[in-house]
Amino acid sequence: MTTLVNGSAILLPVLYTFLLVALAQRFLDRGRGLVAVRRLLIGSTVAVQLAALVARASFQRACPVTAQSEILSLVALTVLLVFVVLEEWPRRRIAPAEDSSKSCGVFVVAVAFVAQCGASLLAIDTAPVTEPLPFWPSLHVFTGVIGISAVAVASVYGLLYLFLYRALKVGRFGLFYQRMPDLETLGRTNYQAVVVAFIAVSLTVAGGAISWAQSEPLELNYVRVGLTLALWVLYGALIIGHLALRFGGKRLAYSTVLGSVLALSILVVGLMTAGGTS
Repeated sequence: MTTLVNGSAILLPVLYTFLLVALAQRFLDRGRGLVAVRRLLIGSTVAVQLAALVARASFQRACPVTAQSEILSLVALTVLLVFVVLEEWPRRRIAPAEDSSKSCGVFVVAVAFVAQCGASLLAIDTAPVTEPLPFWPSLHVFTGVIGISAVAVASVYGLLYLFLYRALKVGRFGLFYQRMPDLETLGRTNYQAVVVAFIAVSLTVAGGAISWAQSEPLELNYVRVGLTLALWVLYGALIIGHLALRFGGKRLAYSTVLGSVLALSILVVGLMTAGGTS
């Protein structure tokens, strides 16, 4: 188990680097011949990351959210999986020779790359956890990390929307404009990421409530709870606004960026308190 955990800490940054290169080639419209390679890299990266997390959980006899390296690794995996669901999965029936569609995957996966590099640098101590978190607190932290990761993906799409909108407004039709999806597609993907994030944050709120109710004595981190509820209300309001008031475009993009600030604050508070995230 130790060999697998330590080996994955070295292998995963390498896999993410190769995947970023393949996605950058597609962004530059030079990667048609790398489509099969890209799909293989995605599958390999997900498989290795899942195996490493399972091995770490088995080795420590605890949910793999008790160390900062585990949290960052889970962030990387979740970001990659959300990207696959939003962009790669809809393209699954496109033949490699025909896959010339515009994509901003290189920017999304860059977030996963940074998180995994941080996780690998921190993955030094693999000693078993002496006091693992109980089930409900572990589940709460687990869903919280997933929620934060989905928020991060939504914010990337929101930022890209704003950059493309700015490029169109000032008349800059360079490489970024040429290789990005259109505003409508970016806005739709941004909203889909918001929905995924809201579901994950809702699970976090529910898991946190159960964990708090079963804790003895009752313990509550008011900063994390307040930030998490603010994030949950914000994303719920975005979905309601989109469905009822056609709230979208720039306003949705700016709101997702605000959500990323809340999510980052939750993550920082969680890492400073030894493993909690929300």
